[in-house]
Amino acid sequence: MDAEAAPRAGEGVAGDGLLARVVEAKRRRDWATAETLLRQALEGRPDDPFLRASYADLLCRRGDPDEALALADAVLSEHPGFAPALVARGMAAERLHHPRDAVLAFEAAWAAAPSAFVARRLARARATAQGAGEALGFVRQALERFPGDQALRKEEALLLEGMGRSVEAAEVYRGTLGSAPDDGFAFARMLRASLHHRPPDEALAELARVMRLSARAASPHLLGLRAELQEAAGRWEDAVASWEAALAADPGSDFARARLAYACRRAGRLDRAFGLLQAVLEADPADPAAVRAFVADARALDRRHEAADFLADLVRRHPGRRPLWGWVRVLRRDETPPEGTPPRPRRKRRDAAKAAGAEPPQPAPRRRRRKAPQDGDAGSSGPPRGDRGGGDVGRPGGRWRGPAGG
Repeated sequence: MDAEAAPRAGEGVAGDGLLARVVEAKRRRDWATAETLLRQALEGRPDDPFLRASYADLLCRRGDPDEALALADAVLSEHPGFAPALVARGMAAERLHHPRDAVLAFEAAWAAAPSAFVARRLARARATAQGAGEALGFVRQALERFPGDQALRKEEALLLEGMGRSVEAAEVYRGTLGSAPDDGFAFARMLRASLHHRPPDEALAELARVMRLSARAASPHLLGLRAELQEAAGRWEDAVASWEAALAADPGSDFARARLAYACRRAGRLDRAFGLLQAVLEADPADPAAVRAFVADARALDRRHEAADFLADLVRRHPGRRPLWGWVRVLRRDETPPEGTPPRPRRKRRDAAKAAGAEPPQPAPRRRRRKAPQDGDAGSSGPPRGDRGGGDVGRPGGRWRGPAGG
């Protein structure tokens, strides 16, 4: 958001170079530095809408989407239609897994201040909420306005991949590499699209040959592609090793960490997966799949108490994640008592009036409902059964609504 919105921000902030340092810190995922810089700027300009929107963006990126959403809404209540706040709201809705809300926010941001960045975010939200076909049509319209944006081109290729049009996707990636030959992501995705129709073992052999000849062998994108092919071949131990290498090459990748946790679970390494899922939930406490996997592993490892304490602490630090208290209660109820602990006595529910020696109150008499007259009976308001008119065709036993158009 910041790179595109900076030219439209407050001149006093952009002029001293502070904004550029915030953007650079965000790109390095150095959230502490970015927060320190933004707090310094907000001390001098506490009502600056752009600084507050940038801080909402930071909250979302560091794993506090609920706080980010609240701050973005506060900015929008004072400055309706402010594009950076709309983008922050859309990103927070995405992190909270509310794709329709994200689409609405990004559409409003696109209408207020169209940019290639907003186009990419809107395309991803539409792909999740409405399908890849809708998103692809929008991306191609946006490319007419921003024809030189290579990131938008890659978004087009990703959508083509998702629709199974791998040959077209590979051609788009090749075009991107013509403009940016060092783009490791585009190179790996081009290989993935090219190997899409090959059997996993054959695709792995071809990828190994490419990695031997390429200077990108240690690229996290190629290592991730190798892991995906190993998963498709059922080689889960090899996939774990490849995801470990990809995460070592890019330690800040939440995607690689989540995929490593999944591979560890499939390989039977539940202890390793349990620790990784904690890191995944730290980054995205609203991920429902990660929560379910974490609870399942806690039960399998009999680490319910530890898992319940972790989730409880997560809710305390992220108040918007109150639904996690349900999982905390489930885990604590499932805890196995220590050996030799006597069973918990069952509570006896006694009626208060009976305990006092008084006659318990009698329930009020039930009112009997009048039986509705059947069609064709005396007093019926409708025609005989079988002659219901056009208003109730195909609803046997339903109320008569009169003739069609009545």
